[in-house]
Amino acid sequence: FFRWAFVFSNPEMAAWSRALQNVVPVLLLLLLLRSPAQGFHLFSLFSRAPEVDKHLEAGAAALVLFQQKGQVDGCWAEAVQALQHGCGSSEEDQRSTEQERGRLAVQFTNCHLRLSGLPTYPCNAAMTVEQCTKPMISSDIAFNAYTTFSANVDSICFYIENSNYKREMDSRVEALLRGARESTEMLTTVSITASTLQANLTEVLRRQSGLQQQQDHLLGTVARLRQ
Repeated sequence: FFRWAFVFSNPEMAAWSRALQNVVPVLLLLLLLRSPAQGFHLFSLFSRAPEVDKHLEAGAAALVLFQQKGQVDGCWAEAVQALQHGCGSSEEDQRSTEQERGRLAVQFTNCHLRLSGLPTYPCNAAMTVEQCTKPMISSDIAFNAYTTFSANVDSICFYIENSNYKREMDSRVEALLRGARESTEMLTTVSITASTLQANLTEVLRRQSGLQQQQDHLLGTVARLRQ
């Protein structure tokens, strides 16, 4: 009892406990990722339907096309910048709204119309999409262009926001794994320290036993001399 009480009362054990708190969740996560349980597999949470992949590919392709146009046209460059700012926030609760995407689509529509020498339509942050697009009703060309760009903006925003989310999750997982590696190293150090303490304690007990034997022998000798 004395031996174990000595070892577990050592301050190093507190570090061991903290390290375990970091390692155990990671081990459980890896176990769920690798081992199906009762027909459930955690990887199924991250699987995507084929239509989602197609939507992401369409968004990526549209973004590249718009960026190429932005390299030769200032209006497109400004619209692309607004698109990346409006859809590119990685913070929670900052995903683009339907109104924001609608105004972005109008901005691209205006760039397209201006390049063709056609009338453009005013649209700013204080206006609703309805207010921005209602004047287009009289022009099939303008409204059809807006409808096309609206679909493109939706795809691009979906692609950008998905990419940002994936980057954020990758960063969090990497931080978790890094913490697990550090905790594993700490556990190794604590284990070595505990083993050293155990060996030292064993040596102390051995010496105490030797001293006790010497003391018993001395007391026996003194007792015989008194007789």
